Amino acid sequence: MSDSYLRLIPIDPGYVPFQQAQSKAKELLLSLGQWNDGISSTCYEEVIFVDQGESFECITCPKCGAELDMGNLIQM
Repeated sequence: MSDSYLRLIPIDPGYVPFQQAQSKAKELLLSLGQWNDGISSTCYEEVIFVDQGESFECITCPKCGAELDMGNLIQM
């Protein structure tokens, strides 16, 4: 059986919801379906690249369409 992930990423890269809003979002998600492994959240101190996992091909700029050189990515 495969895992499924729902990643919510704000449009504004500097936006971080207040802790109360994060808790309410978790409660809402729990009420909408069965999450066998529960729900967790992660906040990062700086903007990071989050890939979708499967079928990843390239990273492009949403403004100009330029493709990012994959050799420049730092593996985490």
